[in-house]
Amino acid sequence: MVDPMSTFDDETNGETSSIGQVACVRPRILLTGLRRSGKTSIQRVIFTKMQPSQTQFLESTPQLITNQFSCGSFINFQVQELPGQLHDFPSMPSNARQQNDDDDPTQMIGNGYNMERLLKRAHAVVYVIDAQDEYSESIARLNLIIQLGRRVNPKLRYEIFIHKVDQLAEEVKFEAQRDIHNQVRDRLADLPGGIDAWPNVPTSNAQNVLINFHLTSIYDHSIFEAFSRVIQKLLPQFSCLEHLLTYLLSASNIEQVFLFDVQTKISIASDASPTDMKIYELCCDMIDLSINMSEIYGKTDKEPTEWKNEIRTNGKTLRFF
Repeated sequence: MVDPMSTFDDETNGETSSIGQVACVRPRILLTGLRRSGKTSIQRVIFTKMQPSQTQFLESTPQLITNQFSCGSFINFQVQELPGQLHDFPSMPSNARQQNDDDDPTQMIGNGYNMERLLKRAHAVVYVIDAQDEYSESIARLNLIIQLGRRVNPKLRYEIFIHKVDQLAEEVKFEAQRDIHNQVRDRLADLPGGIDAWPNVPTSNAQNVLINFHLTSIYDHSIFEAFSRVIQKLLPQFSCLEHLLTYLLSASNIEQVFLFDVQTKISIASDASPTDMKIYELCCDMIDLSINMSEIYGKTDKEPTEWKNEIRTNGKTLRFF
């Protein structure tokens, strides 16, 4: 089950956990961005089922908070939310870094946190940019994080959430995405060594940064789809699951296959075909409907645990197992 927004002591550094008798890697996601960009709201909507309209009353995060989320054997990761009001990233002398290599990175150093340790231990950075605000400062801060990340963790992934786009026209959304994309690319090109190609996929060159951009909003399904992409890239089983779902697709009369975590509506895997957002949204709505109906009518202990539903809409049949 999901442990909703709980802070815990990171005794194992978040690197390993156990499910039954099997040890597995627990990926760590560093969630950051400027103040009021929507970081806490994203977590609350996805993991605690908070209504988007209620997130406007949330207070800013005052300190780094580590949350553990676990749903079965696939959804098992940590999210470290970095306060947006911290603009300075303290740098430690090389000798101090060696002496304090095992120190807790969540401890304050001056007026900030040990970003080198946070980035070194992270598996992915989710950086949230408020698309409705002036984002030059946000891009500048992102550039600092990438520069530091390139040095301490070359394989680190960067997922850029261009957030709060629900009130923007379609043309404005994509124009903002292109603008942010170009600004980040230009800043990266100015770094020592530059970048030879835009690194959307892993390459053999460790200096290349892995960056992806997502248009998101908590008021629609885009935030669930974007966070699903983040989780999928961190799952060691993803390639195998994608292969199995693609085989299922080819062996049956199905248009699209998704493997969902019902608690969070995170898509753990899908077939290899491009995602049809209309089908994805219908699946999310069906999950909500089934959960709401089960809460109303409930079930006895003697009833089977299998969850089977079928819905026909717009000429499509959706089956849930």
